Amino acid sequence: MVDLFSFGENRLAASVTREPNAVEQHRMVEVESLNVTPESAGMRFKAPLRLPKLRQLVLRNCQQSLLEMLTIDSLKQLDYLILYHSPDNLVDVVRIQDFPELKKLTVRQQFLDAVSKEWICRHQNLTHLALPETNACDATIQNLNCKQTLQRLDLFRSEVVFEDQQRRQSVFPELSSLDVSETRVSGASIEIIHLLFPRLGRLLAEQTSLTGVDVRQISLWKGLKILSTGYPAVDFDHHQQTFWP
Repeated sequence: MVDLFSFGENRLAASVTREPNAVEQHRMVEVESLNVTPESAGMRFKAPLRLPKLRQLVLRNCQQSLLEMLTIDSLKQLDYLILYHSPDNLVDVVRIQDFPELKKLTVRQQFLDAVSKEWICRHQNLTHLALPETNACDATIQNLNCKQTLQRLDLFRSEVVFEDQQRRQSVFPELSSLDVSETRVSGASIEIIHLLFPRLGRLLAEQTSLTGVDVRQISLWKGLKILSTGYPAVDFDHHQQTFWP
């Protein structure tokens, strides 16, 4: 199925579960947002699509090479990229080198080799970075080049610990939202997290090694509006909104 729909003001998006036919490809030239979720593991694009206005790309469980689905020039203007359990696509984007316009990046359920980590760290203008269910670790976060711009960091089920004192030198001055749920974060991590993220307004840290005493200490941090740790007597939400930027 190829589903075309409008979003925002005069903007076009497409959701694809099979290869578009010729008519659909013609209609997709104006697409700015593309979601590819194969309806079967055997779905193949016979020729790459050219989408010159593409800004947002979501690939879920895609086994075909990204460069067999989209032309390189279709990817140069991306500002939002999600790779969900699509390891071959990660290899492709690393091969393409930098995405100068990229602001939001999600890589989920994938193993990050040294080259992939280096590629992620190289981007300087990211505002949102999500590496859930990957092997991202403290060194990965320390090496990020987007420290001055990053606003949201999701590390759910990753390998971060935040216990190395050297991390004191890697401050993220604009970061307001952090998710370290189901990681090895513990009481020994609290001071480092507070130093790294001085403007933190939202902290998700459920199913970690934090104790009730640790969480009470965190709850006193100035500026914290949302705290979710699995300790309902201490957790709070003072933001009064369902969406966090």
